[in-house]
Amino acid sequence: MDDKDLSFQMQPLRMSQAEFWATPSAQPPIDLEQAPPFNTCYLDYSEYGTFTLNRISMTDAVQGHLLDCGFISTVAAIANTCPAYINKIMTNKKDGTYDVKFFSSATCSTPMSPVTISVDSHLPIKKPAGVTDCETWVNSVESGPLSGFVFPPALTPIYAHSLDVSPKQELWSGLLEKAYAKYTYGTICGPRNNGDYDSTESRNAITSFRVLFGQSPTVLDPSEFSAEERWAQLHVALGARKVVVAYWKSRDHWVPLTGFTTNGSGSGQEVLVAWNQQFDSHTYKYFTFTDFMNDIGAAYYGFPQQCSIANGICTCD
Repeated sequence: MDDKDLSFQMQPLRMSQAEFWATPSAQPPIDLEQAPPFNTCYLDYSEYGTFTLNRISMTDAVQGHLLDCGFISTVAAIANTCPAYINKIMTNKKDGTYDVKFFSSATCSTPMSPVTISVDSHLPIKKPAGVTDCETWVNSVESGPLSGFVFPPALTPIYAHSLDVSPKQELWSGLLEKAYAKYTYGTICGPRNNGDYDSTESRNAITSFRVLFGQSPTVLDPSEFSAEERWAQLHVALGARKVVVAYWKSRDHWVPLTGFTTNGSGSGQEVLVAWNQQFDSHTYKYFTFTDFMNDIGAAYYGFPQQCSIANGICTCD
């Protein structure tokens, strides 16, 4: 890969945190541990994508080639429970740039104050086989004919993306993840603070709750509650339309929880789990009380203070 393709890696090092956050064209470096042999480029999706298609939903937040399930599962749970909150924290400025509101503090604990991260419509994409120069290929794609355009799978972003691609790629989840990558620059909310995609990895969901909501979630620790107590609390939380995620031990993966079956009680009930395992799309499956509680690690739930549920509809101030 030539110097031209790698030049974007140095951008955060030449900028202050404030400048990096405020500059839409400042791209977070691509995760080089995951990128090879993909030879990843940045593609401008302003002509090939749209902020949303139809409505915001859980299937818009599909994990890509990053180990950031803690963040993506929390985003998917929000999209399922309170899509209005996505619109509250993300602003489409209608000029190819977007502002994203996160929360930050000196200690990554509450109270936290809102901060704004600006991004443009460039997202990482896998360079096709046989392409030797990112810039030449990207220029040809970005200037290509769009008459009768139907989004091809080859142009799907390699990181967070939506399953909605007709006629264009839905962008909001990829833009939110990109803003999160930029957010990590100089912060201590997580194990790495380089302002790159790699710094989004291996962060648990509790950090995601704090960054997205500005508040800590309720924690259901298996060492503090019996299986029956955790099941009962999750049942109440889901019934109240809280944002709920859990750590799935056998998959080493954070997953959003979406609901329970309505028949039965106690061990006769089942929980509906949705996960978007890396390199895969969403899978939904019901698990029995015993199977689920034997495999669950910590579970977190919460709800943005600025929003409320009325008649099954989430609205935000």
